[in-house]
Amino acid sequence: MTDVLIVGGGPAGTASALRLARAGLRVTLLERAHYPRHKPCAEYMSPGVVRELHRLGVGDAVEQAAGARLDGFTVYSSGPTFSGAFAGRAARPDAPDTSGRTRAAPCYGLGIPRSLLDEILARAAVDAGVELCEGVRVTDLIEDGGRVVGIRTLAQGRVAELRAPLVIGADGVRSVVARRLGALVARPEMARIALVAHLGGIEGLESRGEMHIGAGGYCGIAPLGGGIANVAMVLRPEHTARIKGRTPAFFQEYLRSLPCLAPRLMRAEVVRSVIAIGPLSFRARRLVTDGALLVGDAGGFYDPFTGQGVHRALVSAAIAARVVSAAFTTGDLSTARLAAYARRRRARFRANHAAEWLVQQFINRPALFARAARRLARDSTMADTLVGVTGDILPATHVLNPWFLGRLGV
Repeated sequence: MTDVLIVGGGPAGTASALRLARAGLRVTLLERAHYPRHKPCAEYMSPGVVRELHRLGVGDAVEQAAGARLDGFTVYSSGPTFSGAFAGRAARPDAPDTSGRTRAAPCYGLGIPRSLLDEILARAAVDAGVELCEGVRVTDLIEDGGRVVGIRTLAQGRVAELRAPLVIGADGVRSVVARRLGALVARPEMARIALVAHLGGIEGLESRGEMHIGAGGYCGIAPLGGGIANVAMVLRPEHTARIKGRTPAFFQEYLRSLPCLAPRLMRAEVVRSVIAIGPLSFRARRLVTDGALLVGDAGGFYDPFTGQGVHRALVSAAIAARVVSAAFTTGDLSTARLAAYARRRRARFRANHAAEWLVQQFINRPALFARAARRLARDSTMADTLVGVTGDILPATHVLNPWFLGRLGV
């Protein structure tokens, strides 16, 4: 007996489960793997993510587990380099967390493996009363008269059916729930391949994340503490043929093609093997239907350069929890009733999507990027503003206004 079945135990699923359980609903969370498990991810938690984690009441636990605190970002290319700080542009009082305390809003990011972050969130959900089922693969949805009424699962060779008034898909960019709803749509303009590994011994790691712009892609570095860094490169399809069958070798080749990074790799070594994922090129044509909704990346993939995937997962979970809780009080879980979630989510992230598009225009045009980078290198306020937006602590409108764009030379 459960009110909500949630598919996927990443930040979107666990945060949704935690919030709904605290609202008094019976929640079952299904995760295909077993915790702790590795997930391909930049493993950089923006200041906005840190704030959301504190609102959930798990911020202190995550900060204690994190190996590095990051105070900004530095962006490198073959030409100009610029750096921006989180603090100073976005300091403000934060909303109370679950204990009722109001604290100063964090203006720093964290480097933490997803294996630790996801397990902390999952255990918090269990402590709140969520039933967690690990090692369960969801294979299909159960529908009755056009309404989602449950899911089919496979675990240890056994097929089972679970039913509930509401199913939430939180199972990532290639969501089974979204596919079964016929909601996934390809985004050819966003086709990307990602390669992720942990490296030890990179020289010159500091208290800032790094982004290196290269040929046909970019590479992010998030210090994790102890001399280890997460290295995540996101590449356009033109590299596919060179990657196929030789992923580790290509990974090393691309790293050494980055002019500001190559000299720092003399003693670097891979300490967690390269994981490849892709294509990262999907969006959801709709977010809700009778008896189901999509949260996190299942509802639309976010460009990794901005590093906002986890933030959007946590915020969309909060929006969904409010709408779902209200829907259960009326007993109405129809498309019309759940549509409030889709409207609020789109309104919340509309400007962010525009900023995502803008960043891609610069990355894909080296001359335009070089001109903007020179301006940002000379103007620390503008650099801090851009980093504050991509760090989820300033509204995207701060970089979409005519003054900022004009100063960049757009």
